[in-house]
Amino acid sequence: AYQGDDQAEHSRTGNIIVPKEENSEVKALREVQQLDEPSSKGPEVTGREDHQHESGSVNDTIVKCHHIDQKRSTIKEVIESKMCPNKFRIRCRIFDYYPLQVESFVRAECKEHGVLDGNHDGCPHCGDMTNASIAVDYKFVLRVVDESNATLNVSVDGKEAAQFIPDLSPADARNNEQALKQRLETLIGHLYAWHNEFEEAKKKEGPQIDLCVYSWMPASGVDRHYKLFDCNLI
Repeated sequence: AYQGDDQAEHSRTGNIIVPKEENSEVKALREVQQLDEPSSKGPEVTGREDHQHESGSVNDTIVKCHHIDQKRSTIKEVIESKMCPNKFRIRCRIFDYYPLQVESFVRAECKEHGVLDGNHDGCPHCGDMTNASIAVDYKFVLRVVDESNATLNVSVDGKEAAQFIPDLSPADARNNEQALKQRLETLIGHLYAWHNEFEEAKKKEGPQIDLCVYSWMPASGVDRHYKLFDCNLI
């Protein structure tokens, strides 16, 4: 198992540990985390352009998708859709997540000084220990793959993240890493050993689930980004 933060800040390619500075994939995930909120919630869920429907969910004992009557789209269709912003329902498995440490899924941000490190109360730069100027939110990325092996990075943050994990607030999770790991066990627990032990652990395959995904174009970029919405972790 790894020790300390240095290895936690690395990504893996097979059994090789690659420093994040040399890994464009990890850089891309970090950029997704740093994006502003989309300016528009976009159109209603459309799925494929033919608007056909099917019912049912793959594993509704893990995630409840609020649009189970909507036609599923493949990840390829999501990426190649000519409409953006847009909303979709996809069938997928989670094969990785970012940040590598689950406790880093929670982000505290000061209105004046930006993102804060550590779990201390208040902002050390402001000298305000009351948390009055601090906003605490979930912000992480799920890496998903469908049956065709197409992949997508889906961000989970803001009010959609609060809806996704309704029974554990970001503030409570910030002070209780174990509670957060236990709450996410059914979703990404199959990856905990792989993240903690790197090449010593065998990567396990997660269950198939349905997710609702919103595509949007950030004002500061040229690439589309994708965000979870209207889903609840059961």
